[in-house]
Amino acid sequence: MATENSVFNGGPEFGPNRDGSFDLVNTNTSATADNVIDVKYTTSGSLASGYDQGVYVALNLSGTTSGGTATQRHSFATDISISGTHASWIGGGYVYISGSGTLTSGVVYGLNLDIQELGQCDYIANLFLQRSSTSTAATTVDAYILCAGQGTASSAATIMYVQGKAPTYFLQMAADSANGFLNLSNPASMTANRCLTVRLGTTNYNIPMVTAT
Repeated sequence: MATENSVFNGGPEFGPNRDGSFDLVNTNTSATADNVIDVKYTTSGSLASGYDQGVYVALNLSGTTSGGTATQRHSFATDISISGTHASWIGGGYVYISGSGTLTSGVVYGLNLDIQELGQCDYIANLFLQRSSTSTAATTVDAYILCAGQGTASSAATIMYVQGKAPTYFLQMAADSANGFLNLSNPASMTANRCLTVRLGTTNYNIPMVTAT
């Protein structure tokens, strides 16, 4: 068996180090794709309650955390370092869902971020998107969120759907103008030639769009 101080480099031995953690190191220099950890879970029982999951992490925080943004505590984290030449998808995570069945009363989602009452925080967000300043923009699409509608069937899907208690603002910016995002031209002197459709309840409303000047 491996010793309690072992760091495992793709060998058959497997066990925790002296801190109770598993340290896995794998290097793949071949042209064959591989997985460092491969979990296959098949479940077919009748589930009436509880949570059925392939991987579960319980992060229980107590004590004191200081240091502001210099201190982070996560149930999952990844650091990705890119070098070389790549024409492929590279990302921090990928979720693919397919299949069939009776899903009339089901809810299917790629990722569900659920935050319960925490008390007062300085910042709180279900999804926090950050981008470092750079002088090089992407040549085709450069966006915080990219939505790619695929398939041939017509769709009534919306980009964003809000239910429950409505938010105070649709959009809030830290300043009244930033990088030309807010155009202070007078729309009364312009003719709208396109509109964005917004549905509130059962009524459609249009946000007028004018040609940029």
